[in-house]
Amino acid sequence: MDILRPALINIKGRVYRKNFVQEDNYEEEEEDFSYMRPPVITGFHKAAVSSAVTRVEVLVESFRKKQPFTHFLSFPLNHPQVQEGFLKFKEEVLQQCSKDHGVEESIFQNPAKLHLTIGTLALLNDMEVRKACEHLEECENIIRDITEGKPLQLEVTGIEYMNDDPAMVDVLYAKVGVQDGSNKLQVIADRLVEHFVSAGLMVREWDRVKLHGTVMNTRYRKDHTGRAQPINDKLNSSSFQKQSY
Repeated sequence: MDILRPALINIKGRVYRKNFVQEDNYEEEEEDFSYMRPPVITGFHKAAVSSAVTRVEVLVESFRKKQPFTHFLSFPLNHPQVQEGFLKFKEEVLQQCSKDHGVEESIFQNPAKLHLTIGTLALLNDMEVRKACEHLEECENIIRDITEGKPLQLEVTGIEYMNDDPAMVDVLYAKVGVQDGSNKLQVIADRLVEHFVSAGLMVREWDRVKLHGTVMNTRYRKDHTGRAQPINDKLNSSSFQKQSY
């Protein structure tokens, strides 16, 4: 390591220099963070304690980024009117495209589980789960400020896919927006992610939340080789009936 040009690490918006520290009787060993409890760090010098805290935070964040998500933040889209539109869409697709490669019933979302994904979280222990619940309750104030305490009328209309090549589509999703054309839903989603990122419970992946309600996903079905099969591009001509609630 070049001690004159140490590596820089960004933690919660603060930039730290990663300096080499020579310590006696120190053995590095792997930790099982799934059972991690809040560490208590003590020392004779404030700088040494601060350095140790930074090292622990770096280890935890590095571990968190490698873990599959354990929880996700979402808004339910299982209103009866939306479910009805989804089931009609599913019926039409199966009638028109059932003979196409990759299109079959198992890749459709469960109507009761239709939702608008806001973000994913990798919570490492019960303490973080409780912390996430507390922050979720705080989000009520964020939503109330944006909506001014009034119901937000949403509509689900149209479909899109997450791939540049229509022939290799793995996820088909419904577009969700506000009936009055405002961007309040986008603002709410972005503010919620910002809130959880600031709390250290979520890793920011994009500048803005991609508002989508998954209706078909090849992950729900595996073929005999264990590989997911893409959804045929013929679905681009299908439509998801406009619904609102």
